[in-house]
Amino acid sequence: MNKDTHMTKVTPPFSGVVFFSFIMKEVRHILRDGRTMLILFGMPVVLMLLFGFAISTDVRNVRTIVVTSNMDHRTGVSIERLAASEYFTLVSTVPSPVEAERMIRHQKADMAECLARTMHQGGDECSSSSMGAIPTWPSNGPPMLSRLF
Repeated sequence: MNKDTHMTKVTPPFSGVVFFSFIMKEVRHILRDGRTMLILFGMPVVLMLLFGFAISTDVRNVRTIVVTSNMDHRTGVSIERLAASEYFTLVSTVPSPVEAERMIRHQKADMAECLARTMHQGGDECSSSSMGAIPTWPSNGPPMLSRLF
């Protein structure tokens, strides 16, 4: 071999040595910058305090209307359980979804629960056995009729 040509050892691009040296370089950069350390360790502590004590995502006291055309024993028990819940405040019982929609639009309630067998989209009556909700979503748009199973 010629003296001018020398062979150098080439490390593969994804070797453990290259990866470890990259990790060590990044650790040195992070430890050197105080703002990065504050964000890395301070922000999780602040978020734990906020979400643990200050922010509550529980939904309580939702003003609810029950839509039912017939009042049998099962419907009465369901209404009693709904009224006993801390999450819902029973406002009224109405016979048709149209009246429930009117009360939601006039800000008398936040949600309507349809206790009936079948629910007709946009219809004037609920017939019995499936449960449906008319929530105020979106808040400025029309109430939506949905099924809950």
